[in-house]
Amino acid sequence: MNVLPDVSTVFEIPEFLPQFVAGNRSRAIACGLDPYEYDRVTATDPDTLAEWPAAFRRVGEAYLRVGERCAAGGHEVSAGEAFRTAARWLHCATFPPAADHAGTIAAARAADAAMRRAFGYLDPGAVRIEGEGFAGRLRRPVDAALPPRVVVVAPGLNSGKEEFHAVDEALLRRGLAVFSFDGPGQGVLVDTAPRADYHRVVSRVIDALDARADLDTRGGVGLIGLSLGGFYALLTAAHEPRVAAVVAVSGPYRLDWPQLPLFVRETLTVRTGSPAAAEEFARESTSPASPTASRRPFGWSRAARTSPPAYCRPPT
Repeated sequence: MNVLPDVSTVFEIPEFLPQFVAGNRSRAIACGLDPYEYDRVTATDPDTLAEWPAAFRRVGEAYLRVGERCAAGGHEVSAGEAFRTAARWLHCATFPPAADHAGTIAAARAADAAMRRAFGYLDPGAVRIEGEGFAGRLRRPVDAALPPRVVVVAPGLNSGKEEFHAVDEALLRRGLAVFSFDGPGQGVLVDTAPRADYHRVVSRVIDALDARADLDTRGGVGLIGLSLGGFYALLTAAHEPRVAAVVAVSGPYRLDWPQLPLFVRETLTVRTGSPAAAEEFARESTSPASPTASRRPFGWSRAARTSPPAYCRPPT
C-alpha cells in the first residue's frame, strides 16, 4: 500500500463526517449521483471519513456489474447509463484526502475507464485526447453544420473530468464543443503532483485543439474553471492570449498557505507528496510573478456560505 504523509488531523475534528457528508451533498448531486441514494449510502455505510472511499467504491462497482449485464443483453443505452453512474460514484470515492493514495489512484482510474465505456454507448463520437500533463475527452454537438467553437473545462483540487458532465451537456446544447480534462494531480492523473504553472498545461491543451480541423479555434477558446480550477483559469487567461472568454466558479484569488482550510492543506499534502511540497506549491502559485497577483484584476463567482463546516474554515 502506498502510504503518504499522515493526514489524520482532518479526520479528528468532532462531528467531521456529518459535516463532510452535508458539505459534499450538493457537489455529489451536481456530479450526477441520485440524492436519495447518496443519503442512503452516507447514512448507513461509512462510520468514519476513512471508510468513505471504500463505501463509494462498492456502489460504483455494483453499477459496473449492472453495466456488464446490460451490455451482455444488448441493452446499450442502459449499459451506457450504468457505466456513467459507476464512473460518478468511483470519482466521488476520491473526495477525502486519504493517506492510502494508491486507493485514490485506483478509484480515479476506474472512474476514467467506466466513463470511457459509457461514452462508447452514449456518445461514440467522443474523442480521447492526451498530451504532456493532461488527458481528456472532446465532445462535439450532434449535427453541427460548421466546425463549432470549443470550451475547455478545468477541474479543481480533488475533482476531475468525470464530475462536470452537467456543464458539458449545457455547452453541447448551445452548439459548443467541449473538452473536459484532467491536469496534474487531478482525476486519472492523480498519481502526478499538482503544478503551479498549470497555465502551461492549458496552453498545450489549446495546441492540441488548434490542430483539429473539426473545431473552430480561430477566435480563441472559452475556458471554465471550477474551485481551484477557477484559480487556474484566471492564471491561464493572464498568460494565454488564445483564451477569448473565461469563467471562474468559486475559485480562490490567491493561495495563502497559513489561511488555507485544514482540509485543503491536507489534500494538497497528499497530492504533492509532503507538507513542504504542498506549501511550496501554494507559494509558487501566488508568487509576485503571477499575473493574477500583480498585473491584472479579475472577477469571479463564489457561492455564499453563512456558516462554513469545520473542514472549510481557516485554522485559528
